Amino acid sequence: MQPLSRLGVSLEDAANVLVHDLKNPLSLVSTNARYLVESSAAGEAREAAIDIEHAAAAMNRMLASFFDVVTDFASLGAVLPHDVPLAVLCARVAAEKAAGLGERLRMAPVLPSLVVRADAALLSRVIGVLLDNAAQYVPAGGQVTLTARSNGEARVAIRITDDGPAIPREHAVLALTAAARLHPESKRMRLGPAFGLPFAAAACAKMGGVLSLDPRDQGACFVIDLPGGG
Repeated sequence: MQPLSRLGVSLEDAANVLVHDLKNPLSLVSTNARYLVESSAAGEAREAAIDIEHAAAAMNRMLASFFDVVTDFASLGAVLPHDVPLAVLCARVAAEKAAGLGERLRMAPVLPSLVVRADAALLSRVIGVLLDNAAQYVPAGGQVTLTARSNGEARVAIRITDDGPAIPREHAVLALTAAARLHPESKRMRLGPAFGLPFAAAACAKMGGVLSLDPRDQGACFVIDLPGGG
């Protein structure tokens, strides 16, 4: 197989073709699964159709995430850290994600004086990725919380916490790689690589920070640790 560069094709163009060609059969799978769900009586056949429908939806989300991340990784070579007021940035990202999370999203007050040294566009994308990830797992009536505070050591910690299923402590590092979903009790949570989390980890590193998972007995807490500004 010829390298993409020799064929005069960019990675973004190749990803676009791949996503387009896979979405067509996935649309057919979704349509037929919906037909089977609506026409089948309660039983194993209907449950299987529901699982197929959810699998197709999960794969569509995976493809969208894949294309976003291909584009985002291309931008990592042009990271320009500067002083970013977090109160404004966090409020803007929370407003953008409110449609998907609704009342489940809570943003703790951020001090107007809190400044972080980062690339504003890239940091917005990272927070958005983590909120999207939480949205997939937090149950109805659950909560996703966004907080940002100084840790007193010229560093700032941004936390995205949810009360969905817990991630096992032994999988804290694996959670940030392009591996399968980590919750075996739910088929719907095993589907598709978590493309967004590896990007978020790489983006934080490019800005002089670290993305980590704070393991807990219930839910998940992702922590973005970045240099303070000002």
